[in-house]
Amino acid sequence: MGFDAQHGRLVNAGFLADLGARAPIVQAPMAGAAGVELAVAAIRGGAVGSLPCAMLTAEQVMAQASEVRGLAT
Repeated sequence: MGFDAQHGRLVNAGFLADLGARAPIVQAPMAGAAGVELAVAAIRGGAVGSLPCAMLTAEQVMAQASEVRGLAT
């Protein structure tokens, strides 16, 4: 655990490391307003990126997840 002095909170560095994030920020998965591009930008910026999957088929979810993996690494 680390301390985020700016916000006065404890940060679980292990959790962030497991996700590959550098900052305790989670990009919200906003169905209909966000997608692969925003998730990849968040990941590249050090946050946890999220895909909005609520309105997608299973095939679309798998395709977008694969696209994020390819672009974010």
